Amino acid sequence: MLSYLAMAIEVQNENTFRAALSDALNVFLGAGFSVLAKNSAGKSMPVGDILKTELTKEFELDDLSALSLAQVCAIIESTQSERLRKFLADRFTVKSFDTRYRVLERVAIKTIFTTNVDDLVHKIYADSDRYYVRDVMLRGPAFRDKSAVDFIALHGCVGHSEEPLSFSPIDLASAFSSDPDRFHFLTTRLQQFPTVFWGYS
Repeated sequence: MLSYLAMAIEVQNENTFRAALSDALNVFLGAGFSVLAKNSAGKSMPVGDILKTELTKEFELDDLSALSLAQVCAIIESTQSERLRKFLADRFTVKSFDTRYRVLERVAIKTIFTTNVDDLVHKIYADSDRYYVRDVMLRGPAFRDKSAVDFIALHGCVGHSEEPLSFSPIDLASAFSSDPDRFHFLTTRLQQFPTVFWGYS
């Protein structure tokens, strides 16, 4: 099992990692996790600075290039929220992905947390005959279903047409303050199972 993961990530503390694989673990995904997935235009999923550059070009806001991604998104959303949502949905809807992502199906993952807004996790598990993604925001957590992988998109997901997408830590903090059950679930799961952070610099 470890050899499959070792192909995809650099494994530190190998003995601890092997012990965690024998039971169950959480995975916490950052932007770097999704870079081997592509949208319908054949573009790889972008990380922060690349997305910011694309947004300033798409919305003709080159004068905002010194601002952060969260700031650029906030400015665009204040005047062109529908157009921004459509751009992000097109940009982050996964059409194809590297087959090495299927390594996730070989591991007993309890929960996937992600700061990404793409739908890569859903696409990875779409054809799995062992596990399925249970979106906690839509259906609540699975407590006794061993086939379920609980999924929490902390900044939203393009697969949720009604849910806002966010790149701001302030919006995330606000979401947790307005929905304390989500924060409680996250902290409880992080305490219950070892967590692999994947895709963070």
